[in-house]
Amino acid sequence: MPTLRAYRDSKSASERAKLVGMMNNVIAIAKQRGKSHAKEIWYSERVYVPVNHDNSHWLLMVLYPRQWEIIIIDSLVSNALLKYKKMINLMTEALPILFQATGDVTAHEGKTWTAKSMKFVPKQCNGFDCGIFVMKFIDILCNGRTLEGTDMQKFTIHWRKSIAYDCLSVTCK
Repeated sequence: MPTLRAYRDSKSASERAKLVGMMNNVIAIAKQRGKSHAKEIWYSERVYVPVNHDNSHWLLMVLYPRQWEIIIIDSLVSNALLKYKKMINLMTEALPILFQATGDVTAHEGKTWTAKSMKFVPKQCNGFDCGIFVMKFIDILCNGRTLEGTDMQKFTIHWRKSIAYDCLSVTCK
């Protein structure tokens, strides 16, 4: 975060370039600056951000750039806002800087991101299906459906095979 703050406060383009290099893949999209698609992500309706918390659990953050809102979706934790408060604070601080890093200097200037936890999230009944749940959450939401009432645990073995097949069919073309 100190690097992100320094980037935000910097006035010099060369100094910002050095800082972007220091941040490595944290803002890899910044390397696309000047290309037409670099800013497009921030004009999307939703941006899905899978997050690995403490290298032990996957959860999903859904960014709504137009509303300056983050929705936390977690298949294990009920009170996600409390559990991930520090991570959410870091994300809300970093997002405006990421906008600037992609060349969208004025967008969201002075805006405050808010975070909410999704109310109806199917819960996993074991300690290892979180990654599958995150992928299916994205799949379900991308297809315009709701998570409410979805019996996720019943289909996780089928989804594992389906995801493996999809990955192989994409990489083997």
